[in-house]
Amino acid sequence: MGEIIVTHRDNPEIVWESVEKSAPVPTGEWINRARFLAEQVGLKVGYFPVWDLAARKSASLFLSAMSRSGETPTSARHALRGIDEPRIANFETTLLQAAAEYAQIVHAAQKVCALGVGVSYETLSGFHSRIHYIGALKSVRTLADCPLLLRVDQIPDGTPMGRLAEIVTMLSMVNVRITLQFESLRSLPELDVRLGAVGIGGALPPHCDVPTAVALAQRLVRRASGQKAFSFLHGLDSDVLIDTALKNHVRFGSGRAIGAGRHYNGNEAVPDFPLRG
Repeated sequence: MGEIIVTHRDNPEIVWESVEKSAPVPTGEWINRARFLAEQVGLKVGYFPVWDLAARKSASLFLSAMSRSGETPTSARHALRGIDEPRIANFETTLLQAAAEYAQIVHAAQKVCALGVGVSYETLSGFHSRIHYIGALKSVRTLADCPLLLRVDQIPDGTPMGRLAEIVTMLSMVNVRITLQFESLRSLPELDVRLGAVGIGGALPPHCDVPTAVALAQRLVRRASGQKAFSFLHGLDSDVLIDTALKNHVRFGSGRAIGAGRHYNGNEAVPDFPLRG
């Protein structure tokens, strides 16, 4: 099956079109494409460390969009809200290709690092956008020593767990691991279906107080443990929130309090892993 791409016609309606799978893109090309698409809509992209909280080390980078003025990563769909659906899907698949390409760069440098990238639940819920994304996923080259961590983002309240398990199954491929990020940890559902994801997490709300952080972390860890998955928590913007996550056994996390917004553009020398916070 060929990759599904988005093209512009003279009408100028955007249409979905199936083409034969192309030859491998030269090293750096997808990274440059992702940067170009981001700049067109006033964004930047960067590879952000995700930290093992207990060890204060990172051997995982997550490719994300961010505003030009800030250093905080955000999901593509959130950053592109208001833009038409095919362009959002195209941006998400470009980030996927850029993450896979950086994994190849890390591998060529004889280093080891997992590369993460997100795709919104809404993209995977639409028929055309799901075909588009899965087609792109099948086209990427994956590596055992630099696996892809594909995160399904912005899973809304009320999502049927059986449907979520189906999506995980559709995305599961060699050297690809699926993680799930729920839109709200306050209403994190009972996960009464085995989802098949390796990680489950979410983000703390802005200006989160400690009692709220404790309650959300405990709920998250219980759900993740029941799925035999690791837990991750973003939005750790103070040392007290890091300590709260650690005391409640959250395994991975990110935020301004760890690494001070450190990220990579993909064109510099590959860093030595593990990184240290």
